[in-house]
Order: sequence, then structure tokens, then C-alpha cells
Amino acid sequence: MRNIVDSMMNRTLYTVMLMSVISFQGLIAQDLIIKKSGEEIKAKVLEIGIEGVTYKRYDNQSGPSYVVPKADISVIRYENGTEDVFGTVNSETANNAVQEQPVTVQKADIPEAKFKPFFSMGFNILMHNGIYGGTVPARPDGGSFYPSGGDPYTGLGFGVNMGFRISEFLGLYFDINRYDSKTPVAYAGGYATSDWVFEMNDYNTRLIGPFSENANYLISTTGMRLGVRLYAPLKKKQIQPWYGIYYGYYNVTLGVYSEDKKSTYGNTNEDVTGLTYLNVGVDFWDKSRSFGGTLFAEFGSPVVRNYKIEDCLHTGWVFQDYGEGTHLFGYNRIGLSLNFVSSRKK
Repeated sequence: MRNIVDSMMNRTLYTVMLMSVISFQGLIAQDLIIKKSGEEIKAKVLEIGIEGVTYKRYDNQSGPSYVVPKADISVIRYENGTEDVFGTVNSETANNAVQEQPVTVQKADIPEAKFKPFFSMGFNILMHNGIYGGTVPARPDGGSFYPSGGDPYTGLGFGVNMGFRISEFLGLYFDINRYDSKTPVAYAGGYATSDWVFEMNDYNTRLIGPFSENANYLISTTGMRLGVRLYAPLKKKQIQPWYGIYYGYYNVTLGVYSEDKKSTYGNTNEDVTGLTYLNVGVDFWDKSRSFGGTLFAEFGSPVVRNYKIEDCLHTGWVFQDYGEGTHLFGYNRIGLSLNFVSSRKK
């Protein structure tokens, strides 16, 4: 009986030991994937590819296959005790057991800024071709100036401007300018001469004088103009060519004055309106488009007609225009404007 019991106990012990060995072998017969985050995966490694490692979960080897990127793996410990080392473990991340995911920043096209209407102000200075000799009552006799055929004298102008840019293609424009031009009539101690003087002298002489001081024929015009500018937008927004049409109201004084303008030999004052339709220019702006300049050219001028200058050069003499007219300022003008943006709509 005792032999039977001993035999049963030996068999039981043998069975327990055999199961323990099998269980121990099962514990070590697995691969261990350790990720850089510190996470451990018990697995059966199937394949190590170029980009990733394919494995099955150790506790579900008949289940689906998984792939983990090689970039996320620190080391693989195989069931036979060997290792493949891929990188180092981030201790801080390992402690938190959180895998850090890379952030991909994609470059996006920056949309072009939408045009914003703005107000601008500026200061003008310009030169114009002044008065032609053929339109004056007289000219110096015996001097160096002899404007036969209408030799021009250059005049100056200056003023202020305001603009409202409605769109990339269109803007409103307003300016106030003063234009002055003069041409000699007589020099101190000399005489003046013209066909008109010959007529006023009943065709007896072409001369009047002598003059005690220099005398000049002067045209002074102050004008306000309102108009539109049409812009040709370029890719480079700092350069903006334009074409303009203006309608203006002008007050003009015409007459013969002394050099210091303190005395007159007859003058008149007229109000005139008119269109200037051939104006071109280019705006130049700084990078912030808050300060800039304009180079411009203007062609054409309104005309004052049928005016009379009474007591011109002599009491009772009348210098009269019979419709031919006189330009309010030089027919051709070039100028520069300095501009700044006073406000820009949001």
C-alpha cells in the first residue's frame, strides 16, 4: 500500500515539475519590443522591414499582425537572449509612458493682402512753359528779348493736393494750385513796342516810354481742380502709373506790373472754368505705402477769352482779346508731388 502511495506522489511531483519547466520556458520564449517612450510590448517578431517591425501579440499569436515604426523602437530582446538596438529611451517620456508625436508644419501660400481704400495728402511744385510773347501788349524795344514767333518764358507753380483711392484701378483727386508767369514789357529807361501800341498811337509810332522801372506782363492763376485718376496696377505695388482727367475753377489776374508788383500799368481779373484731360504720372511709395512721391506731366490748359485790360500802359488805352484767348498757365507742365497717407480704411 505504501509503495502505491509513494508511486502516486512521485508521479504527481513529476507532473508539477514538468508543468513548471514548460511554464518557465513559455515565460522566456517570447520577444520583447521596448519603445523609446518606455512602453514594452510582449510579442512574436515576424519581420524587421526597412521602415517598421511586424509582430504578433504574444498572448494572441493567432490574431492579426501589427507594425511599429522602427523610429519609435529603442531595442528588441529576442527569446534566445539576443538584442537589436535601434535607439535610446527617453527617460522623461518613459516615466510618463506617453509617446511624443512629431508635428508636421506645412508651408501654406500667403494670400495677397486685400486692397484697402485710403486718403492721401501732398504738396505740388511744377514748372510750365509760361507766357508766349505774341499774347502780350508789348515787348521791350532794343533789348535782348525779342519774342517774334512766341518764344516762351518758364513759370512756376505750387499747391496742395488730396486724394481718395477707391480701388486698385480708380481714385478721386483734388488740388489747389497757384501758377505765376511773367515776360518783360519794358526795361528801366527803355521803351516798349508792338503792333497794338502802333494802333493805339494812331499808327504814328510803335514806341511807348521811356519807363522809369522794369515792367512785366504777369499772369497769376489760382485754381481748384476735381477729377479722377485711372491706375494701371503693376505686380510691384510701390510703382503705380496713372492717367487723370480734371475739371477746374480758376481765378486769373492779367496785367502789366512793376518788378516789385507794387504798381500796375493796367490789369484785369477773370473767372474761368475748364477741363484738363491729358494728365499722366507715376506714384512711387515706400514699402509701407505710407509715404511717397509723384512725377507727373500735364498737357493742355483752359483759356481765358474776350478779356479787357483798361488803361493798359497809357490812360485810355484798352488791350482787348477778341476770342483768340490766353492760356491760364503754361500749356506743358511737369512737376513733383510729395505725398503721405493720412488714413487707411480697415
